[in-house]
Amino acid sequence: MNRFLMQAIVELAVFVGISDDEIVDPDAAVEQLEQLSMILKGLTPGERSTFITFIQGMAHAEADDPRAKERVEFLHSLAENIGSDD
Repeated sequence: MNRFLMQAIVELAVFVGISDDEIVDPDAAVEQLEQLSMILKGLTPGERSTFITFIQGMAHAEADDPRAKERVEFLHSLAENIGSDD
């Protein structure tokens, strides 16, 4: 998978997922993240694995930054949601 496309998708998901309620409507954020998750579950198993590993790598790279705690937690949950089969 293309690293730049993966990063663009992740950055948009992070923005939607952790923005304050005044910036992004919470209901709209949940709806968009659920839709994104469903689309990404259409990836082949290999593509999903690559994408999940990419997201986990981003989380790991930022884990030591105390200012990125919410972002890191979101990245972990994003990887879990993409990886789950429900």
